[in-house]
Amino acid sequence: MTVDGSRVFSQQSTVNSQQSTVNSQQSTVNSQQSTVNSQQSTVNSQQSTVNSQQSTTLMWNNLFFGVP
Repeated sequence: MTVDGSRVFSQQSTVNSQQSTVNSQQSTVNSQQSTVNSQQSTVNSQQSTVNSQQSTTLMWNNLFFGVP
């Protein structure tokens, strides 16, 4: 292998290593995004429960105390 060929091989090896690092980081980002999405879903569910409880409270208040 010539000196230039050896240099190209070394540079390609470096590029491959960097691409592997990028792929690993992208995988981490994807995993974190999945966690965020799951947490957002939980928050949305909890908000729905709160909204339902507030609606029920208003209904009972109106039933017992009348609409102000």
